[in-house]
Amino acid sequence: MIHEPTPEEEALATSIVDEALKGFEHLVSPSELELLRALLEAELVATEEGQRTLRGCMADPKVDRSGDRAAPGIEVPAGRKTSGRE
Repeated sequence: MIHEPTPEEEALATSIVDEALKGFEHLVSPSELELLRALLEAELVATEEGQRTLRGCMADPKVDRSGDRAAPGIEVPAGRKTSGRE
């Protein structure tokens, strides 16, 4: 199954590869650097291992409610359940 990367995953992959290739500009030609960059980014977004790496580097989603309970400090309007179910 082919995974289509999200814009966030693509941006994170680019950021990781940019950081990894810092300092290589004087060691390889620009065309080789671009090829290496493309290969590394493709590995991150297209392989299971790369996708696990990206997920591990991503910020955890903010969860402010679960079921019918709001997290401490979260105001819920009167008459509205936090789950959105009536």
